[in-house]
Amino acid sequence: MSAPVEVTGVKASSTAPRLECRDVTVRFGGVVALDSVLARTFQHPEMFAGLTTREHIQLADRVSTSRSRIWTDVVTGRGFRPAEKEEAERIDVLLDALHLTEIADRPVAGLPLGMTRLVEIARALAANPKVLLFDEPSSGLDAQETEQVARVLERAVERRGVSLLLVEHDVAMVLRMCRYVHVLDFGVKIGEGTPEEIRGDPAVRAAYLGDDKVASAGERGSPPRVGAEAGESEGASS
Repeated sequence: MSAPVEVTGVKASSTAPRLECRDVTVRFGGVVALDSVLARTFQHPEMFAGLTTREHIQLADRVSTSRSRIWTDVVTGRGFRPAEKEEAERIDVLLDALHLTEIADRPVAGLPLGMTRLVEIARALAANPKVLLFDEPSSGLDAQETEQVARVLERAVERRGVSLLLVEHDVAMVLRMCRYVHVLDFGVKIGEGTPEEIRGDPAVRAAYLGDDKVASAGERGSPPRVGAEAGESEGASS
């Protein structure tokens, strides 16, 4: 499954770089081509039912580091041999970081939704992207699973220097994680700004949040400390 995407930007200055790329193609279950600039997840996880957790991450790692192997391994049979040491170490680091080591060799088909989302995030991170795109990462998760996913994404920003773009209905999650927020009401943008500006925006409060939700979202925590260049998070709540 492929779908063309185009992301453009202007490099304004050395202190405020912008992403600049063209002719991007989404492929390999959410891993994006073009030198791993982008990776994404889906509202309903798109996984290969017959592959294990480790194999999903391994596939994404090869898209990033040895893309030609995706095709040559089929012909040469190299894909059936043990992973090389450096590749295995990269995968083990991700498995450990997302607490997936215990299910590394289990097929994803039998995993609960919360675990499946973490596998999908690990696969996206394995592609070593500069920007991660998330389509409702908390969809279908309970409060504990949502908290776990949020912590994983915050660590990705802080430790790997990756930027996040979220589309999400969980107001508390958006206000906690994102430095800049766009709010849509039935497809019309009614507000944008920092989390504090969104909490105080009368139009947003009236149409979307409500006093109780605003107070609750404010108590859940502040946005993660992120860098001005590669560590920014931006969210769109709809």
